[in-house]
Amino acid sequence: MGKITGALTTRAALRGAAALSIAATMPVVTAIAAPAAAAPPSSVADRPSLETLEQALITEKEAPEGYSLSFRFVTTSALVPAESADPCASEVDTTDVPGGSASVAYQKGADGPTVSESLNLIGAEAAGKAVERYRAVLERCPVTEDESARTTVTRWSIPQAGDDSIAVLVTTEPKDSEEGSSRVAMAVIAHGDVMASFTKVDATEQENADLGKFIEAGVQKLQKTW
Repeated sequence: MGKITGALTTRAALRGAAALSIAATMPVVTAIAAPAAAAPPSSVADRPSLETLEQALITEKEAPEGYSLSFRFVTTSALVPAESADPCASEVDTTDVPGGSASVAYQKGADGPTVSESLNLIGAEAAGKAVERYRAVLERCPVTEDESARTTVTRWSIPQAGDDSIAVLVTTEPKDSEEGSSRVAMAVIAHGDVMASFTKVDATEQENADLGKFIEAGVQKLQKTW
């Protein structure tokens, strides 16, 4: 168990999503993590393979025009929030589960925004709970403040996808800073044993249209893969 501010930690993840703009400068790489010491349970072992998960990622040819591959990353495990984790907390305890995670990011032009896709093989129950956690943020803590910034989470509309889905727009307004506000758009989709997330940093309404194209292409490919 550990703590993370990644895609499954809802608010903490959303505020940390700007880190993807840093990741956009990484070289193109595929990384495979070391296998877990214990064998996965049969319920996990019977799921599609990690190779199949990676094949379900959007390729550069399938990305909207103008986007090129920034990085690609694959691991043999995935992180899910602990059962007791508060979706409104700034840090969330997580559990490492076997199954796998595959991610890819594309950047528009040399200095444009970055869109990432992450597929996490975590089981149908956990995938459904991931969507519910974002609903909880919208209901319980759509606006928060600390000494450095004010963060607002609002919902934006996407067509229903997978078994369940939700999309949110996170606006962070820094205090005592000349920097302008930052916007992160994210969609989370539960499809069978997979939790898919699509994230766009510094998203405008026009750029959200591009994100919608990524989501449509990604969901269609995921459904065709399994």
